[in-house]
Amino acid sequence: MKEWKKGVKLLTTFVWLGVFLVGTMYFAQEWNSQNLIKKTKAEEKSLTFSQTKAGTKENIKLEKEDGNEEETHISEQKTEEEVKHAYLTFDDGPSDHTDEILDILKEKQVKATFFVIGKTDEKSKARYQRIVAEGHSLGMHSYTHDYSYIYGSLENYKEDLQKLQDYLYEVTGQKVKLYRFPGGSSNSVSKIPIQSCIDYLDQKGIIYFDWNASSEDAVSIGTTCDKLNQNILKDALLYHNTVILMHDLYECTGTVQGLPALIDRLKKEGYQLEAITEKTVPVQHVKDQSKKPVNGKQFD
Repeated sequence: MKEWKKGVKLLTTFVWLGVFLVGTMYFAQEWNSQNLIKKTKAEEKSLTFSQTKAGTKENIKLEKEDGNEEETHISEQKTEEEVKHAYLTFDDGPSDHTDEILDILKEKQVKATFFVIGKTDEKSKARYQRIVAEGHSLGMHSYTHDYSYIYGSLENYKEDLQKLQDYLYEVTGQKVKLYRFPGGSSNSVSKIPIQSCIDYLDQKGIIYFDWNASSEDAVSIGTTCDKLNQNILKDALLYHNTVILMHDLYECTGTVQGLPALIDRLKKEGYQLEAITEKTVPVQHVKDQSKKPVNGKQFD
């Protein structure tokens, strides 16, 4: 009897052991199966990327479990260094060409900046007003544009600039804060230290802009429009932040004639054509020693 009970007990132990082993194997197999399914699904998803020009957008196609493709778009913001800005600037106006220039800018749907001098005739007043009304930037160049007077003394410099700022405010209602030195900040005719002029501009909250590309239209009267544009593009295309010097003078007919082609070429090269504002990173030949570089660097 004891031997029989002992055998039953032993048999029961083997049965439970068998159940345990079978259960363990079953759950192990299920766990492996689930992992295999997950891995297979992950591998079945295909990502294909199609980048547009300059890498601004990606088209991503996801193959779903039912075999259908789902397309989504991921937009990527360009960094500031990747965006190319071109600023068309016109000095010495207004002139008889101002309206022609404004007509072209309107047709091409771009904005520009006009660094003007002081003219009191009614047509000139209307042109100042049109520049502002059509969304372009008005900048100061000088009231008299008389280098010997302006740069004869710091007092003369201040008087000339203040007179122009007051006059433009009277005509347009804008207190203009953009400025370009006659001859540029690196001119060689000033009898006063240019930094003293810069210090005065800082006190007045005025920002000065030079250029890093020029048509040379004011020193090459009669040059063809194609040559003027070549002068510009040989330098302008070197920069992501390019400020282009041209002149709004009666003699500069080639500038007006070549403007549509210049705008088209810059657009083709990927530039955004904009008006200068107080937030624009300035191009300056003589750096303002009181200012720190933007983001640790100067843009030229």
